[in-house]
Amino acid sequence: MAAMNNSGRWRFIRDANSIRYNLKKPGYRDIYDKTKARADYWITHFSESPHETAGWAHDYVCSCSATLEYHRERPDLHRCPRCGAVAENTEKITQAWQYYRRRDISNGIEAAALTAVVDNDLNARDFVLNAIRWYADNYHSFAEHGGHAGTGKVMGQSLDEAVWCCTLLNALFIIDFDGESDEGKRLYKSLFMPLSQLVIKQTRAIQNIALWHCAAAVGAAVLFRNDALLKQVLNGRHGARAQISEGFSMDGLWFENSPAYHYYALEAATRLVHYLYAGQIREDIFFDRLIKAWTVYERLAFKNGALVSTNDGGNNQTLISKAPAAIAAAWALIPHPDFPLLQAHIAKYYDKSPCMQALLYGIPPSGGQKPENESVLLPSNKMCILRSKGGAADVFCKYGNLSKSHAHPDALSISIYPFCMDVGTSGYGSRLHREWYTKTLSHSTVVVDARDQNREAAGSAMLTKGGCCFTAVVNDAYPGVSISRELLLSGSLLRDTVTVRSNKTHQIDWVFHSSGEACFSGAFSPAVLGEKANGYEWLSDIRRWSGGHLAAQWQKDGRILQLSIGPEELCNAEVYFARSPDNPGNLYRDTILIRKRAKEFSLTACYKITG
Repeated sequence: MAAMNNSGRWRFIRDANSIRYNLKKPGYRDIYDKTKARADYWITHFSESPHETAGWAHDYVCSCSATLEYHRERPDLHRCPRCGAVAENTEKITQAWQYYRRRDISNGIEAAALTAVVDNDLNARDFVLNAIRWYADNYHSFAEHGGHAGTGKVMGQSLDEAVWCCTLLNALFIIDFDGESDEGKRLYKSLFMPLSQLVIKQTRAIQNIALWHCAAAVGAAVLFRNDALLKQVLNGRHGARAQISEGFSMDGLWFENSPAYHYYALEAATRLVHYLYAGQIREDIFFDRLIKAWTVYERLAFKNGALVSTNDGGNNQTLISKAPAAIAAAWALIPHPDFPLLQAHIAKYYDKSPCMQALLYGIPPSGGQKPENESVLLPSNKMCILRSKGGAADVFCKYGNLSKSHAHPDALSISIYPFCMDVGTSGYGSRLHREWYTKTLSHSTVVVDARDQNREAAGSAMLTKGGCCFTAVVNDAYPGVSISRELLLSGSLLRDTVTVRSNKTHQIDWVFHSSGEACFSGAFSPAVLGEKANGYEWLSDIRRWSGGHLAAQWQKDGRILQLSIGPEELCNAEVYFARSPDNPGNLYRDTILIRKRAKEFSLTACYKITG
């Protein structure tokens, strides 16, 4: 790593001279100037009131499911960037806007701290302290409130309160604030101690929210030198040690089986370790697991670093987009012997574009061996990816969940990049989130009796030694029903066999979704499905297919996916084609639904990718 300033109290960012040197390089000045502009705005426009209630960010959505545009000076204007509609100025929307404003202010305080150091700007430093003093003087006047995930005071839930706290702590660390000074004791007593107590008393489980609680409290304990609080937060039943060692599996994956929540929890854990590192407090138990967590998705990503958006939390995430955050993590994780793994990961996925993390922490030198991409089974998180060496389609399969938390009921769902991909979710306040993205039908898997699978279904799986065949069985997705899926790489083909067995007759729907420019064989006639719930109501342009051999083709990003199902597989089956919401919800993809009423069902499909 680049030189570090050891003359101050905290090892929180690089020394100012190193940052100034980087500002001479192309691109970095633009990034810094945007940060400075945010700081300058709030230095001259800071205003607050404990009587303004911050709500839930996920409520700031349009009826089309897009997140509304936040305008800091227009609390009455909430425009949709997707459809152009202006949302009604309801209490829920207004409070969600207030959440974004408070987050904007806190980011402005942190930005001012950086400009204070880089530009030797005493006015910016004074603003940081004056703004935080205001919150300390008025924290007792904020009403405790929240209706979704715990309660906050300045923010609308305990999670947001903790994240907000971390942002203020970052600002104080950056300006090398003395937490043991009289000023520090006052800020701790009036703001950071009661805030820490508020979130810690709500830390009752292993969860990404609780990990942010711990990060905030650890940061306060380090900055204000409170050893008792530090020990409590590190060693409690649901403290930081437990959150990291139990929340991240031995492979390094966060238990909620979502890349979005994996990286969100990892951000909290890394921030926590960053605080410990800043205060030169060694807690080696965290380092090994966190380095695994930063590199594990390399084992599950497609060749270009694209991630499958399993369970809740957005879509279209890539390892390239996560690489800047890994640079920040490297600052605090450098002492560990496994650090070369993180170095290699950053070297592979960081595209060298200027970013704030590289400015503040420097880019670690290349090092370590880059792991070979091969087929991987991670039984601790119920995930597998088959990687072809013969030109066949790489395929990802999720065969269960570890918890209901943020889980989707989609055991044995598959993803084939870039066509048949799990599309994740939209904002939680949207209808599409509740009625489509979290339904079994929105995934490429099996639906029985038009009902959702059990969200806690968890299968068993096997990967052959050569990594060309994966088999998984799930027995608890539906009562009395066993479902298996075999994925086999054979030359340039991917063979996919789904089998369903039960002692009773069921309606069984085999579902496959794909996006791209499509071409289909066979004849079509308009059709109606009787189901009006569990996602079926979101299917449109439903057509019944007839023909012998089912052949479908999609073209996207210069590649072609071919799907082939023989006539023997379709005996006594009804085949439907439809359109269904993609993500974002104003886009659509093709859905193929093959339906049988039977005690047993077996279907083999073949996929081929060219280009």
